Amino acid sequence: MKRYMPATKRKAGASRPKPTKRRKMASRPNTTLGRITGKIAPSRTTMARTVGPFSNKKFVTFLYENELTSSGATGALTTLSTACNSLYDYDKTTGAIFGNKQPLYYDNLLSSSGPYKIYKVISWKTTYTIVNVSGVVPVTVWAIPPVNAANEVDSAAEADNMPGVKRIYLTNQYGNKSSGTITVTGHYKDVYPASETTGGQLGGVYNTDPQDIIYGGLIIHAADGTTTPTVYVAVRHEAYAELEAVDALVS
Repeated sequence: MKRYMPATKRKAGASRPKPTKRRKMASRPNTTLGRITGKIAPSRTTMARTVGPFSNKKFVTFLYENELTSSGATGALTTLSTACNSLYDYDKTTGAIFGNKQPLYYDNLLSSSGPYKIYKVISWKTTYTIVNVSGVVPVTVWAIPPVNAANEVDSAAEADNMPGVKRIYLTNQYGNKSSGTITVTGHYKDVYPASETTGGQLGGVYNTDPQDIIYGGLIIHAADGTTTPTVYVAVRHEAYAELEAVDALVS
């Protein structure tokens, strides 16, 4: 004989349990290769999978370095300009104070025939060495933060109040601190925070500056405001760059 269990009685006033709702599953688009024509991840393209030492893009830190050279001062105030995001013409000084050349191995990586044709400097670290050999006058030296024009900072008063500026005070050549170094770091977003483009305005072709140059450099000023100081300067500029537009010649 079958046994029947008595039905559970609900207590008076107890609420009836709510039925469990089934969750609706959101439909997913079918992303199987071939169903969505032309949708290819950047890491799966033909160029991305190219075999060899030069991929479709390359990240490199270039080194630009120059020996101590006279600042070429002709008055109490001297301005030395550089192009922080240019690999083609970093030295923008009158008289080529910082060497007027390209960084080490530039020609091996960027040329009309490749392996790359376009560069974009992303960030940099610059160290200036300054030696004051003036016999009488001490000097103030400012290292300018990234700006968008070469003449943006062209006076001692402006340099003294520029956000992000770094400075050093040097005694005359007979003092206990007649030489020193200043290190500044920068990124292209310091000046163009909204720009994400690789080529174009912030990118330079192998034989040109970028269209939008980001400037830096030094301002040297005699403490008495009248004497022309004798100062020597050197630079070490490390530029982290992205190279693109790969090309080649038959070996």
